[in-house]
Amino acid sequence: MNSASFDHSALAEALRERLGSPAERTIGGRRFPTQLEYGRHRGPAPPGVRPATVVLLIYPQGGRWCIPFTLRPETLSVHAGQISLPGGAREAGESVEQCGLRELEEEIGVPAIAASILGRLSPIYVYRSNFLVQPLVAMASRIVQFRPDRTEVERLLEIPLSLWLDPSHYDRMWVARHSLRFLTPCFCFENFRIWGATFKVVCEFLDRTSDLIGSVEPPAPIDHNEPHLSFSARHPPS
Repeated sequence: MNSASFDHSALAEALRERLGSPAERTIGGRRFPTQLEYGRHRGPAPPGVRPATVVLLIYPQGGRWCIPFTLRPETLSVHAGQISLPGGAREAGESVEQCGLRELEEEIGVPAIAASILGRLSPIYVYRSNFLVQPLVAMASRIVQFRPDRTEVERLLEIPLSLWLDPSHYDRMWVARHSLRFLTPCFCFENFRIWGATFKVVCEFLDRTSDLIGSVEPPAPIDHNEPHLSFSARHPPS
Protein backbone atom coordinates (compact mmCIF):
# COMPACT_ATOMS: atom_id res chain seq x y z
CA MET A 1 0.00 0.00 0.00
CA ASN A 2 1.47 3.35 -0.99
CA SER A 3 1.55 6.42 1.22
CA ALA A 4 -1.08 8.22 -0.83
CA SER A 5 -3.70 5.57 -0.10
CA PHE A 6 -2.65 4.69 3.43
CA ASP A 7 -5.40 5.19 6.01
CA HIS A 8 -4.54 4.62 9.67
CA SER A 9 -8.19 4.83 10.71
CA ALA A 10 -9.23 2.12 8.23
CA LEU A 11 -6.58 -0.26 9.53
CA ALA A 12 -7.47 0.56 13.13
CA GLU A 13 -11.14 -0.16 12.46
CA ALA A 14 -10.31 -3.45 10.73
CA LEU A 15 -8.16 -4.53 13.69
CA ARG A 16 -10.85 -3.43 16.15
CA GLU A 17 -13.45 -5.52 14.33
CA ARG A 18 -11.15 -8.55 14.15
CA LEU A 19 -10.20 -8.38 17.83
CA GLY A 20 -13.85 -8.04 18.78
CA SER A 21 -14.70 -11.43 17.25
CA PRO A 22 -14.59 -14.60 19.36
CA ALA A 23 -11.12 -16.14 19.56
CA GLU A 24 -10.34 -19.83 19.52
CA ARG A 25 -7.07 -21.25 20.78
CA THR A 26 -4.64 -19.69 18.36
CA ILE A 27 -2.37 -21.29 15.80
CA GLY A 28 0.59 -19.86 17.69
CA GLY A 29 -0.32 -21.96 20.69
CA ARG A 30 -0.17 -25.09 18.55
CA ARG A 31 2.98 -24.13 16.62
CA PHE A 32 4.90 -23.07 19.72
CA PRO A 33 3.91 -25.33 22.63
CA THR A 34 5.92 -25.28 25.85
CA GLN A 35 6.69 -28.25 28.06
CA LEU A 36 4.90 -26.54 30.96
CA GLU A 37 1.88 -25.31 29.02
CA TYR A 38 -1.07 -26.46 31.13
CA GLY A 39 -1.36 -24.98 34.60
CA ARG A 40 1.09 -22.23 33.75
CA HIS A 41 0.31 -19.73 30.97
CA ARG A 42 -2.99 -21.22 29.80
CA GLY A 43 -4.12 -23.10 32.87
CA PRO A 44 -6.93 -22.10 35.25
CA ALA A 45 -6.19 -19.20 37.57
CA PRO A 46 -6.44 -20.08 41.28
CA PRO A 47 -8.35 -18.07 43.90
CA GLY A 48 -6.53 -14.93 45.01
CA VAL A 49 -4.91 -14.29 41.64
CA ARG A 50 -3.78 -10.70 41.02
CA PRO A 51 -5.27 -8.90 37.99
CA ALA A 52 -2.86 -7.15 35.60
CA THR A 53 -2.87 -5.56 32.16
CA VAL A 54 -0.22 -5.41 29.42
CA VAL A 55 -0.40 -3.41 26.19
CA LEU A 56 0.80 -4.45 22.75
CA LEU A 57 1.21 -1.05 21.11
CA ILE A 58 1.80 -0.77 17.36
CA TYR A 59 3.12 2.50 16.01
CA PRO A 60 4.84 3.81 12.84
CA GLN A 61 8.61 4.18 12.82
CA GLY A 62 10.72 4.65 9.70
CA GLY A 63 8.02 3.35 7.39
CA ARG A 64 7.41 0.20 9.44
CA TRP A 65 5.02 -0.81 12.18
CA CYS A 66 6.86 -1.47 15.43
CA ILE A 67 6.10 -2.78 18.92
CA PRO A 68 7.84 -1.42 22.05
CA PHE A 69 9.17 -3.96 24.55
CA THR A 70 10.85 -3.25 27.86
CA LEU A 71 13.91 -4.94 29.31
CA ARG A 72 13.23 -5.14 33.03
CA PRO A 73 16.10 -4.17 35.38
CA GLU A 74 17.77 -6.88 37.42
CA THR A 75 16.81 -4.93 40.56
CA LEU A 76 13.09 -5.71 40.19
CA SER A 77 11.61 -8.39 42.42
CA VAL A 78 9.45 -10.02 39.72
CA HIS A 79 10.57 -11.13 36.23
CA ALA A 80 13.88 -9.30 36.60
CA GLY A 81 16.03 -9.23 33.46
CA GLN A 82 13.19 -10.39 31.21
CA ILE A 83 11.62 -8.64 28.24
CA SER A 84 8.00 -7.61 28.66
CA LEU A 85 5.24 -5.55 27.15
CA PRO A 86 4.39 -2.36 29.05
CA GLY A 87 1.93 -3.07 31.84
CA GLY A 88 1.39 -3.86 35.47
CA ALA A 89 -1.05 -4.65 38.25
CA ARG A 90 -4.53 -3.12 38.14
CA GLU A 91 -5.41 -0.72 40.92
CA ALA A 92 -8.64 -0.93 42.91
CA GLY A 93 -11.61 0.34 40.90
CA GLU A 94 -9.57 0.55 37.70
CA SER A 95 -10.79 -0.96 34.44
CA VAL A 96 -8.58 -3.03 32.16
CA GLU A 97 -8.35 -0.18 29.66
CA GLN A 98 -7.68 2.48 32.31
CA CYS A 99 -4.87 0.35 33.70
CA GLY A 100 -3.34 -0.19 30.26
CA LEU A 101 -3.32 3.50 29.40
CA ARG A 102 -1.94 4.45 32.82
CA GLU A 103 0.88 1.92 32.51
CA LEU A 104 1.78 3.12 29.02
CA GLU A 105 2.30 6.61 30.39
CA GLU A 106 4.02 5.67 33.63
CA GLU A 107 6.32 3.03 32.17
CA ILE A 108 7.31 4.34 28.72
CA GLY A 109 5.91 7.88 28.62
CA VAL A 110 3.07 7.43 26.11
CA PRO A 111 -0.01 9.42 27.22
CA ALA A 112 -3.59 8.27 26.81
CA ILE A 113 -4.25 10.83 24.06
CA ALA A 114 -1.57 9.23 21.87
CA ALA A 115 -2.86 5.65 21.96
CA SER A 116 -6.16 4.18 20.83
CA ILE A 117 -7.26 0.88 22.39
CA LEU A 118 -8.35 -1.53 19.65
CA GLY A 119 -9.34 -4.59 21.66
CA ARG A 120 -8.35 -7.46 23.91
CA LEU A 121 -6.49 -10.73 23.46
CA SER A 122 -6.91 -13.88 25.53
CA PRO A 123 -6.18 -13.58 29.27
CA ILE A 124 -3.03 -15.38 30.39
CA TYR A 125 -2.33 -16.76 33.84
CA VAL A 126 1.34 -16.26 34.76
CA TYR A 127 2.14 -18.95 37.30
CA ARG A 128 5.40 -17.58 38.64
CA SER A 129 4.04 -14.16 39.69
CA ASN A 130 0.41 -15.26 40.21
CA PHE A 131 -0.94 -12.62 37.80
CA LEU A 132 -3.96 -13.06 35.58
CA VAL A 133 -2.89 -10.83 32.71
CA GLN A 134 -5.33 -9.24 30.29
CA PRO A 135 -3.48 -8.17 27.12
CA LEU A 136 -4.71 -5.15 25.16
CA VAL A 137 -3.87 -4.07 21.63
CA ALA A 138 -3.43 -0.34 20.99
CA MET A 139 -2.31 1.83 18.09
CA ALA A 140 -0.52 5.16 17.85
CA SER A 141 -1.02 6.73 14.44
CA ARG A 142 1.98 9.05 14.75
CA ILE A 143 5.63 8.55 15.63
CA VAL A 144 6.11 8.40 19.38
CA GLN A 145 9.18 9.59 21.23
CA PHE A 146 9.35 7.41 24.30
CA ARG A 147 10.34 8.53 27.80
CA PRO A 148 10.95 5.27 29.74
CA ASP A 149 10.86 5.25 33.52
CA ARG A 150 14.37 4.04 34.34
CA THR A 151 13.26 2.47 37.62
CA GLU A 152 11.15 0.01 35.59
CA VAL A 153 12.87 -0.05 32.20
CA GLU A 154 16.56 -0.77 31.68
CA ARG A 155 16.21 -0.54 27.90
CA LEU A 156 13.40 0.03 25.43
CA LEU A 157 13.40 -2.31 22.43
CA GLU A 158 11.60 -1.05 19.32
CA ILE A 159 11.07 -4.18 17.26
CA PRO A 160 9.61 -4.00 13.73
CA LEU A 161 6.47 -6.08 13.42
CA SER A 162 7.79 -7.48 10.14
CA LEU A 163 10.51 -9.37 12.03
CA TRP A 164 7.84 -11.30 13.91
CA LEU A 165 6.58 -12.51 10.53
CA ASP A 166 10.03 -13.89 9.64
CA PRO A 167 10.47 -17.56 10.75
CA SER A 168 14.26 -17.13 11.00
CA HIS A 169 13.78 -15.13 14.23
CA TYR A 170 12.19 -18.06 16.08
CA ASP A 171 14.04 -20.60 18.19
CA ARG A 172 13.79 -22.65 21.39
CA MET A 173 15.60 -22.12 24.67
CA TRP A 174 16.11 -23.93 27.95
CA VAL A 175 14.66 -22.33 31.08
CA ALA A 176 15.56 -23.41 34.63
CA ARG A 177 13.14 -22.95 37.52
CA HIS A 178 14.57 -24.42 40.73
CA SER A 179 14.61 -28.19 40.09
CA LEU A 180 12.73 -27.88 36.79
CA ARG A 181 14.36 -27.43 33.42
CA PHE A 182 12.24 -27.15 30.30
CA LEU A 183 12.26 -26.07 26.66
CA THR A 184 10.23 -23.09 25.55
CA PRO A 185 9.83 -21.29 22.23
CA CYS A 186 11.30 -17.82 21.88
CA PHE A 187 11.75 -14.89 19.50
CA CYS A 188 15.31 -13.69 18.87
CA PHE A 189 16.19 -10.03 18.41
CA GLU A 190 19.81 -8.89 18.49
CA ASN A 191 21.18 -10.71 21.57
CA PHE A 192 17.79 -10.84 23.32
CA ARG A 193 15.22 -13.60 23.56
CA ILE A 194 11.51 -13.00 24.15
CA TRP A 195 9.63 -15.94 25.61
CA GLY A 196 6.86 -16.89 28.04
CA ALA A 197 3.68 -14.86 28.33
CA THR A 198 5.04 -11.96 26.25
CA PHE A 199 5.88 -14.32 23.39
CA LYS A 200 2.41 -15.86 23.54
CA VAL A 201 0.65 -12.49 23.50
CA VAL A 202 2.45 -11.41 20.32
CA CYS A 203 1.88 -14.78 18.64
CA GLU A 204 -1.86 -14.62 19.31
CA PHE A 205 -1.99 -11.09 17.92
CA LEU A 206 -0.24 -12.22 14.73
CA ASP A 207 -2.41 -15.32 14.40
CA ARG A 208 -5.54 -13.18 14.51
CA THR A 209 -4.40 -10.18 12.46
CA SER A 210 -1.40 -10.97 10.22
CA ASP A 211 -3.59 -11.04 7.12
CA LEU A 212 -4.56 -7.44 7.91
CA ILE A 213 -1.12 -6.07 8.78
CA GLY A 214 1.35 -8.39 7.05
CA SER A 215 1.48 -6.37 3.83
CA VAL A 216 0.39 -2.99 5.17
CA GLU A 217 3.14 -0.67 6.32
CA PRO A 218 2.80 3.00 7.23
CA PRO A 219 4.38 5.58 4.93
CA ALA A 220 7.87 6.69 5.86
CA PRO A 221 7.92 10.19 7.32
CA ILE A 222 8.75 12.84 4.74
CA ASP A 223 9.16 15.91 6.92
CA HIS A 224 11.91 15.06 9.37
CA ASN A 225 11.33 18.35 11.20
CA GLU A 226 7.76 17.41 12.07
CA PRO A 227 7.51 17.21 15.88
CA HIS A 228 7.12 13.77 17.45
CA LEU A 229 4.75 13.08 20.28
CA SER A 230 6.91 13.60 23.34
CA PHE A 231 5.82 13.31 26.94
CA SER A 232 7.51 12.57 30.23
CA ALA A 233 6.61 9.57 32.33
CA ARG A 234 5.12 10.30 35.70
CA HIS A 235 7.35 9.61 38.73
CA PRO A 236 7.31 7.72 40.92
CA PRO A 237 5.39 4.87 39.25
CA SER A 238 2.62 3.14 41.13
